[in-house]
Amino acid sequence: MDESTLILALETSTDQAGVALARGPALLEEVLWRPGRNQTTELLPTIDALLKRHGLAPRELGALAVARGPGSFTGLRVALATAKGLALALAIPITAVGTLEMEAFAYGDAGRPVCPVLDAGRGDLYVALFGSEQGSWRQLWEEQLAAPSEVATRVPEGTIFCGEIPAWASDALAAAGRGTAIAAVKPRSAGVLASLGWQRLRRGEAADAATLQPLYIRRPSITTRRKP
Repeated sequence: MDESTLILALETSTDQAGVALARGPALLEEVLWRPGRNQTTELLPTIDALLKRHGLAPRELGALAVARGPGSFTGLRVALATAKGLALALAIPITAVGTLEMEAFAYGDAGRPVCPVLDAGRGDLYVALFGSEQGSWRQLWEEQLAAPSEVATRVPEGTIFCGEIPAWASDALAAAGRGTAIAAVKPRSAGVLASLGWQRLRRGEAADAATLQPLYIRRPSITTRRKP
């Protein structure tokens, strides 16, 4: 894996989707859009258009990075299936990055703990905690499901909340009384995914495309129909 390697990054965890193309650590282009329920029909055409703008064919890709969740069940399946299919068909490495880590990345140089947040529905949040330990940036909490009031009382003083914070949760997070702050929203970037993916691949942290699975945390609900 060298700096000439072409990396394609795919992110459809939430309402915002993103595709990025990078050559090693250098971002060439990213595309961000809101597909609604159309991830399945819009992702492949977006990838195809991106590659054509740079005069590239899929066979020229050298690696893939994909957001593994948590997030939308449908969105996660679309990106994972597409990335795994390309990795297997092209025989190239793939790596997966947590969606919450992508949210926290923009605040990595703030010198404070960072708690990225996503709406999990049913009054809960998907959260994790990132910060410095012994001089290095690392994940302090694993991704988990929690109520806003619980998160607000558990985070360290001075924590920055970031991500897609739903309006119904912001008051509870702000009321922690621990010197916490809610950051201005910075859009999650497919370019960030490409960068984090590049770093992982340079460290040899490729995933097994055949067994890679989304990080759901909360399992999808299954509706059983009664026989008439």
